[in-house]
Amino acid sequence: MWELVSLLLLILAYFFWPKSKTPNDKFPRSLPFLPLVGSLPFLPRGGHMHVNFFKLQEKYGPIYSLHLGAIPTVVIGHYQLAREVLIKKGKEFSGRPQM
Repeated sequence: MWELVSLLLLILAYFFWPKSKTPNDKFPRSLPFLPLVGSLPFLPRGGHMHVNFFKLQEKYGPIYSLHLGAIPTVVIGHYQLAREVLIKKGKEFSGRPQM
């Protein structure tokens, strides 16, 4: 009984959860995500986390995104791209997320 109620609530949360406000054409490829837990169920398990991020980089490319709960997060996995983001285009990427 409780399993059915919780499944129904998850389905309703999925359909009524606010959609992402990021423009899809400018946002990097993303791991799949669920409304409340984000990309957590789809992250690789076991081993060190930095090794798991390198495995994701092989699949999604050097720039990809994932959702930490409802917050989209961009992961940059290459030195030259990180340098460009942090130094050359610092003003465009200097904002902080609103919590």
